[in-house]
Amino acid sequence: MLTLEELEELLHEAIAVYHVSHHTGVDAPPAQLWQQDMEAHGISAIGDERLLDKALGAFRPCRVTTSGVVLFGLRYHDEDKVGALLEELIAFEPVRGQRKGSAVVTVKVKYNPANLSEIHVWNRRRKTYVTLPCEDERYAAGMSFWHHQKLQEWAKNQGLAFNTGV
Repeated sequence: MLTLEELEELLHEAIAVYHVSHHTGVDAPPAQLWQQDMEAHGISAIGDERLLDKALGAFRPCRVTTSGVVLFGLRYHDEDKVGALLEELIAFEPVRGQRKGSAVVTVKVKYNPANLSEIHVWNRRRKTYVTLPCEDERYAAGMSFWHHQKLQEWAKNQGLAFNTGV
């Protein structure tokens, strides 16, 4: 256990002392080596933070139908994007089990548990994520998964139907 002051002291030491002190193993201060590498090779950085939401989000297998994706009782849909997903991914699905005239594909979905306003569906044909918005935008904007679960539990305990449009 550390107090906040002790932690702050350790951070200060790491930043102000450790990185500028000579290290025999590398025969230089780490900060100097970092500076040299940065000047020689640049710094790799992710230019679009939204890529992190897609790459690091929580994972859930889901099904895409013509009416979109239902996740945690919320529907995610964009007519053009869902249509394109179904058209591109239906070839990956077995014919057995498909109802005639309907298309259903199983996909990998990434979502941010801190914000259920959108999900990211993996298009394995194009090797990219397709973002689908929640149909109930007012409800889902900034809504965390935890908060959503608590609202569903509260409605159930009150004997109320929980409906966000699905």
